[in-house]
Amino acid sequence: MRLRQLECFRALMLHGTMTRAAEMLRMSQPAVSTTIAALEHSIGLTLFVRRGSRLHPTPEAQLFYVEASKALDAIEGTVQAVQEIRSGRRGSRDKLSSDWRIARLHHAFCPWMSPFLVTGEVRRSNDYSFEFA
Repeated sequence: MRLRQLECFRALMLHGTMTRAAEMLRMSQPAVSTTIAALEHSIGLTLFVRRGSRLHPTPEAQLFYVEASKALDAIEGTVQAVQEIRSGRRGSRDKLSSDWRIARLHHAFCPWMSPFLVTGEVRRSNDYSFEFA
């Protein structure tokens, strides 16, 4: 299963036709069709059935859509987080107070691992405090 396959699948579920999905993705309609066929083959499910000239999602497609959407949302969130980190909107040192708690580790987490979680910049600085609960 490939990311592009999930993107095509979600677009087809949202827009209802190969043509509209292709337009949204800026792909050709045959490319979307081929990608969907490859996805169906890779996961071993029939996701759409043709009735007349229209495609209809199968019950399996409805269930798969929920999970595929979660995966795509997580990837999109990760991409946004990286952009925020790069631009300094997330995790910027000047936005942190001197008593910033970098980590509250769950009691089941081994405290001996905490030095491995702290970045070099933070380790070299006295401006941060750590609290292990």
